[in-house]
Amino acid sequence: MPRASTKVFKKRRGVFNKGRCNKSHDGCGESNSTVPKNSADEKNCADGAKLCTNETEPYACERKIVNMDISYSDEAFSGFRNVIVNINFLACVFFEAVKCIKCEKTVLRLHLSESNCGEAVKFHLKCPSCKYNYTFFNSKKCDSSENYELNTRLVYAMRCIGKGAESTRMFCGIMNLPPPPTKFSKYNHILLQATRETCEHSMAEAVREAVDENDGKRDLAVAVDGSWQKRGFSSKNGLVTVTSVDIGKVIDVEVFSKHCICPNKTKHLQNSELLGETYHHKNSLPVDVVEAMRPVFRDLANPELLKKCLHGGTQNPNESVNNVIWSRVPKKTFVKLEVLSLGTYDAVSSFNMGNVSKTRNFEKMCIEPGDYTVQAMECLDKQRLLRAKYYCLQKTKEVRKEKRLKRKKEDDELLKNADDLEYGAGMF
Repeated sequence: MPRASTKVFKKRRGVFNKGRCNKSHDGCGESNSTVPKNSADEKNCADGAKLCTNETEPYACERKIVNMDISYSDEAFSGFRNVIVNINFLACVFFEAVKCIKCEKTVLRLHLSESNCGEAVKFHLKCPSCKYNYTFFNSKKCDSSENYELNTRLVYAMRCIGKGAESTRMFCGIMNLPPPPTKFSKYNHILLQATRETCEHSMAEAVREAVDENDGKRDLAVAVDGSWQKRGFSSKNGLVTVTSVDIGKVIDVEVFSKHCICPNKTKHLQNSELLGETYHHKNSLPVDVVEAMRPVFRDLANPELLKKCLHGGTQNPNESVNNVIWSRVPKKTFVKLEVLSLGTYDAVSSFNMGNVSKTRNFEKMCIEPGDYTVQAMECLDKQRLLRAKYYCLQKTKEVRKEKRLKRKKEDDELLKNADDLEYGAGMF
């Protein structure tokens, strides 16, 4: 049996939240939490966004989302909202409280039509007395196309949290909703076009801001970083991001793939099997082009040249945008290049502009964002600013440093006493 642990866990003292401003006086007071509660109330988010800090230099998120109030002021509240309704309750309302427009009797019956349109459901409103019949859907189509708004919203929401078709089916099953659309590919294509346009617009704005920050000069200092879709060295898909050192925004991104998309690949494989040979795919670039590019890569990797590129800066913005990308496209799951591009473009636009970029994507797909969408995106951006302010406090940095040192000391003690351990992870 494992040895009983002798470690004593102490209560955490709330000294980490003394950076919150108290509205009752001008000084700083203690608070009961470090971040605001998840609420759609705009006032609660705004009240929590004020922290006492002696830092005069703006932090990274504040430099990115500088005109948040102006961005969301363009989104007028139109009264358009989506809610989940119990069909039985709705049928009872039609049966007991709604009169037929022909015979004026309150006996209308609401029937649900089974179809494979995903979350778009067709209703039949019938009157048994006068045979009146009226049909309608619970969602409208996107700009005269065959795709319904509810299905597009569902696929986009799942892609934003890094989930696909299987997770969508589980969600709909738990929520007692109709099965989701069977083909995600056509929705991925629509979302890819919208997110690409929004991403290109955000990067163009980032370039303009970087040039203004650099006194109108277009000779910008950038940090370039690449990342693979899957861990290890066997990934077929990857991407490269270019961020501005001055403003920390992404000014360029490119998604690459080593996957063979040769239309005659199957034919070549069959011929190779018949001949008993191993099929080797030809290089996508001519040999002369590769040899001409090789000295350029060799010069760029020269250590003496790399020393001149430091300038005391870091690649934190690159790593941050990579984290945002892989939260939408998890590394543990293989996806096609289209899905990877969709997640990358959506992540870059959110990284540069904030969550207001999602309302821009809806507008490009001719979908009205809606009141709840605008409120939620605005509240998420305010919470993002609040967390960034909290993490930039000097006391917060000291607490994190103490925790790291304490954790390192405990790990060193465990390694020192490794021979005395009777049980541990990976020992058997």
